[in-house]
Amino acid sequence: NMTAGRAGAVPKTLLPNTLAKRPPKQRQALFVPHLTQDNDMINIYIDIETVPNQSPEYRAKVREGIKPPAQFKKQDSIDAWMAENAESATDEVIAKTSFDPAYGHIACIGWAVGADHTRSFSIDNIDEEASVLDGFFNVIKEDCGVHMVRWIGHYISGFDLRFLLNR
Repeated sequence: NMTAGRAGAVPKTLLPNTLAKRPPKQRQALFVPHLTQDNDMINIYIDIETVPNQSPEYRAKVREGIKPPAQFKKQDSIDAWMAENAESATDEVIAKTSFDPAYGHIACIGWAVGADHTRSFSIDNIDEEASVLDGFFNVIKEDCGVHMVRWIGHYISGFDLRFLLNR
């Protein structure tokens, strides 16, 4: 017997029988947060939107660090590359800061506590970010009191909460 669909078929006897050794997959019960909320836990549904760093000083610092590829040795080639590509290379670096809480900014926070209506705070300029964050955490503190909180959202542990806490 040979396995089908692979380049260079391998006899089935040489393949590890890992599927047979695995225990059956455990199925978890469907969890519907807004229906299972109890008095000890409050669900907070959250999403944030971020923007890249807006500081002219940071942009200038990034621009200073832009270098042409190492293949350019002649000064004329280096100067030509810099004239043609330095700004777009700077834009690329700056754009990535929207994913980094050390450099990016939170532009909008949207949330709902339990089954309540959704609310949001957003900024018109970067100088308002700190007051929006303070306002958000104060509202959450007022709404949730001393209850335990369950944060719910898409990839919140890897992005939203990390970004919020770092900012």
